[in-house]
Amino acid sequence: MICPKCGNVLGGATQNRGSLIREPQRDDLHPLQCRNPTPEQRAAGKRRDVCGARLDTAPQTSGSHLSATERARLIDLQERLDRRLAPAPAEPTAGEPGDPFPDLILAAQLIKLSWPAGADLSPTHATAALIDAHATPFTAVLDGPLATTSKYLRMADLRPAPSDPATCGSLLLAADTLLGDREPSSLRERVQPLVQAAYERSSKRAYQILRGTKVSASLARALVRRRQIFHAGGSSRGPGRLRVPSRDCAFSPEEVPQLLPQAWFDDHLAHLIDDMLQVNSGTVRHLRRAASLKLMEMTAGGTWAECAETLGMPRGSAAGTLAVLDGAMPGNLWEEFEAGVERIAAGLDSNPHRVNYARRRRTMATWQMPARDWPELCNGIPKLGRLARQEPDFATVLVWVEVTQSEHLNCPLLATAALSRQDRRLLVDQVAQFLTPANQKAGRLELRRRLNVYAARLAVQCDRKGEPNAASV
Repeated sequence: MICPKCGNVLGGATQNRGSLIREPQRDDLHPLQCRNPTPEQRAAGKRRDVCGARLDTAPQTSGSHLSATERARLIDLQERLDRRLAPAPAEPTAGEPGDPFPDLILAAQLIKLSWPAGADLSPTHATAALIDAHATPFTAVLDGPLATTSKYLRMADLRPAPSDPATCGSLLLAADTLLGDREPSSLRERVQPLVQAAYERSSKRAYQILRGTKVSASLARALVRRRQIFHAGGSSRGPGRLRVPSRDCAFSPEEVPQLLPQAWFDDHLAHLIDDMLQVNSGTVRHLRRAASLKLMEMTAGGTWAECAETLGMPRGSAAGTLAVLDGAMPGNLWEEFEAGVERIAAGLDSNPHRVNYARRRRTMATWQMPARDWPELCNGIPKLGRLARQEPDFATVLVWVEVTQSEHLNCPLLATAALSRQDRRLLVDQVAQFLTPANQKAGRLELRRRLNVYAARLAVQCDRKGEPNAASV
């Protein structure tokens, strides 16, 4: 049985063993009075003040104070929920989940925990007053001096719906307003202030509300906190850790290249450089790297660190890129960057011949340039100098970069024990110099063209799931 005033179960889990009723020693309470402690007393660990409501009288419902218009709003919400639970065969669902309650429940919990941050979601002062009367006893404890030490205000106290129908309906009405039409940007704009307020009040309880909640993808995306345009990293607690893709994608995580292809960058992102605060020789590389991280977030979800791991990109490289771009790009430029990556994602969605870059990386992991092919690639090119005398390792890295669309520093050959530290450093420097646009001229430009043709033939072998060997110079 539940007390109609305090809304708690009579004789609940906090009752002492061996006693049928709470506070059996109290002779100032009628047997039909509720003996549940008030929230304030539970927080203080005392048992002097109790609810005291009579259980033999009909409860007064707050619905009698609502106007006819307000009651009509509640009835309309109930009818819409009924239709959602048992829709007519031809009735559209407007892209909303079939079961409305997981989203409504989480939205209601968020409103309660962040109250009064969401007071403007309530359509009238009367419905807001009902929510306030329900939420204030909890928020008073959480905002008080015992908030961090209280063991008595548990999630079990915050989760139950109000026992009064009018209050429960008012809370659901505010939750329904919070969810709205689920347009991504406006939904996020409504949800994020409440998420922030809930975490500032009680990060532990906010995390408990969100943990393991099976909500719709649209709400999950709105709940995720962001760093610039990326899902936030950091602590394992909180909605930043909800691994939900940031958009609906036709392309898969395996179809995202480790480093955005230069042609894609030139078509959609190159114009950003004109408005950046700081530009140097590494700017294009950082923008291409960040774009691949964002594409991975779009299709796989997770934080930037998780996206880097999926791409086979060192976490330090991803962190360095975000730090550099943070200082080089004003806020409005991040929005343009996101719009550019969105155009790239839309192009991938509509492309029926997408490349499986993850399979290419796996297939090319142990490939090396055949010794007989390298001299043929250099044959007839004047002024190559010592480049023509290099071991095939140099060509291995360059072809791997082109086939997999990755950064040369991540080439598996550089991590093998066959190379000494000095040889590895020398090889990295030579490849970096060769890839520098200013050095792409004369014989080097012709060699780059031949290597790209060679890599394109090798890529076809990878895409056919064959083991790559020579690529017919």
